[in-house]
Amino acid sequence: MLHPETLTVWCASWAGGIIGPYFFKNDEGHNVTVNGDRYRAMITNFFIPELNNHDVQELWFQQDGATCHTARATID
Repeated sequence: MLHPETLTVWCASWAGGIIGPYFFKNDEGHNVTVNGDRYRAMITNFFIPELNNHDVQELWFQQDGATCHTARATID
């Protein structure tokens, strides 16, 4: 192996608990790098449905300056 395998995991924490973890993998189950498309898919297909399962009255969504967070399509 030329480079060691990496793993990217995401989770959300709030007073009521933790949502996740979410592991970024492709359709074959291999670990993948997070890009804007994968990040937006996780938010749309995993985080929002999970968030809707909880009684969250107020939400502050905080991200760092990672490229997948600051992509124009993600901000939109």
